Parts: sequence; structure tokens; C-alpha cells
Amino acid sequence: MELNTLQMMESYRPLNTPKAPKAGDQQALKEACKEFETILLEQMLNSMRKTINKSGLMQGGMAEDIFEDMLYEKYARKMSDSANLGLADMLYRQLSQKHTLPI
Repeated sequence: MELNTLQMMESYRPLNTPKAPKAGDQQALKEACKEFETILLEQMLNSMRKTINKSGLMQGGMAEDIFEDMLYEKYARKMSDSANLGLADMLYRQLSQKHTLPI
């Protein structure tokens, strides 16, 4: 893939020069903020889950652990989608404050 002169000059711009956001950049930023909120919720739920003592009556082994991880991931995604925690919105506002995105 060849780069034309304009593309090469664009890549050598100083790091502190803001770059105008493209149409999809704002949507990508929103999605990244939402994904961060989901990951944070999942970590919180996993930490809470570790505090629960298992009775030992029914142990599903590694399969149970895998499916439980998947379940808590879905819980985190559902909480992020439905609960209005505001973390993703706050991150989005902070990161898009100047209406420019970093290079």
C-alpha cells in the first residue's frame, strides 16, 4: 500500500496538534466509553463473587467456572446497557470536551 505525499505529511504532524474528528470517531468514542464501563462493572461483580463461600455440595468444576464467568459478563453488559450509572457518559464528555480527538 503506497502513501501519497499528503498522507505522509499528515502522519508527521506534531503530537500536540489536534486532529479534527471524523464522523465515526465520536461514535467509536461512545462505544469505547460504554465498553470501559462494562469492563469495570464486570471486574466489580467478579470481586463480589469471590467473597461468596461455596458450599461444596455441588461443584461443577472448570465448566461451572467458565459458564459463571460468561454469566457475569452478560450481567455486566446488561447493567451497563440498562442502568444509568453515568460513568460512560462522564468519560465521553471528558474525552470529547474540546471536540477534537488525539492523534
